[in-house]
Amino acid sequence: MNTEERIQAIILLKEGYSSREVVNKLSKPGKKIHHTSILRLKKKYKETESIKNKQISGWPRKLTERDERTVIWRILKDECNTVSEVQRSLKIHDSIEVNSNMVRRILKKKWICCKSETKKTPAIKKTLENPVRIRQKIQILDCRRLK
Repeated sequence: MNTEERIQAIILLKEGYSSREVVNKLSKPGKKIHHTSILRLKKKYKETESIKNKQISGWPRKLTERDERTVIWRILKDECNTVSEVQRSLKIHDSIEVNSNMVRRILKKKWICCKSETKKTPAIKKTLENPVRIRQKIQILDCRRLK
């Protein structure tokens, strides 16, 4: 339910309508609201005096979206070639201490494959479809070949 429907439901419940009557008044063709949704909304409103959803739990993000883009740019500009170089770069330039696994996770999320560093192969493989379109698209690599 969107915010307007929640407000209308709370108003109708305050006027004394039952949850099933509220559903009948708010339901539209093609969009049916279940009466238990109204009951949960009523319970939440009694507890919090608000119709907003609760805040999602979890640890706060260590890197912002901007920091993640910075990591990608440093790799694409050949400032960094290994995960450990990216890690050191973040620590020196941005004063952010991150684990190497976090850097790998960012690269995996942005479709840049990486693996453990060896003397024979570089640690980070990257290709670009077109240098002008760096911001728009990073070509997906076949990660199975890298293993």
